[in-house]
Amino acid sequence: MALAEVYLTNDVYMACLQLALSTEKEEVICLLLGETKEDKEKKTVYIYSMKIPHRLDKKKDRVEISIDQLLATRDYAEKLSQKLKKEVTVIGWFHSHPHITVWPSHVDVNTQANYQTMSGSFVGIISSVFSEDKTTKECEVNLTCFQSENITDDSGSVRYVRKPIPFFVISNPVPVTTISCLKTICDLPNILHQEEEDNYRECAAENSDVLCSLHNEMLLTKSLLHITNKISIPLLKTLELRERILKQQLIYLKKFDGKLRSAFGGCQEESSNSKH
Repeated sequence: MALAEVYLTNDVYMACLQLALSTEKEEVICLLLGETKEDKEKKTVYIYSMKIPHRLDKKKDRVEISIDQLLATRDYAEKLSQKLKKEVTVIGWFHSHPHITVWPSHVDVNTQANYQTMSGSFVGIISSVFSEDKTTKECEVNLTCFQSENITDDSGSVRYVRKPIPFFVISNPVPVTTISCLKTICDLPNILHQEEEDNYRECAAENSDVLCSLHNEMLLTKSLLHITNKISIPLLKTLELRERILKQQLIYLKKFDGKLRSAFGGCQEESSNSKH
């Protein structure tokens, strides 16, 4: 049965956007976790969580991860399954297209086809970021969800093409995964930091020249400062703002709860007096 729809929780949606907007010079990637539900009428994918892997290759128009990262995410999905008491698997992948169209390239379509050999429900989601609307001159963010399907052209050769899949953003039906998404995003600076450290050590091993070493150290420092200024500090401010909002909501709910208890207690007292 072909996949009909994809439902993405609002927590995963916001986390994916946060990841996509973390850099405009390179593509970023994450793996999506969820479950497949199938009945007589249709097959549906629900995405509850995500995992950001270390990138094997990171460029403006390409991003790759190693098989080890995929296996590690599968282990993470198994732990999440035990916690949620439902079968959670690696069900999709998300990556960004900075400054380019949201539509998948032929490389994306072929990569998606490879993923679908693991599961026919596997989906790809792309976010186009840092693009400017030609009419309004405003920055816009576009998303698309797709799978790959093979077709035979006029010459008789078989090739893969994009198959659009309808997707919807919904409120999180599994509140425990909200914490999971939050922890994933909070760990983003550490992941980027580790990637820069690994890149620095790789360059240092290839060239021991003193001037090259100083240059590489300068680039590492610059990259780490960029991560701090553009990701860590804004993320901290966002979390602090969210904390203040939640505290205000808690105060309001406690007051509202007190009013309800007072009103309910008064009604009970009047009812008791009327019986006497």
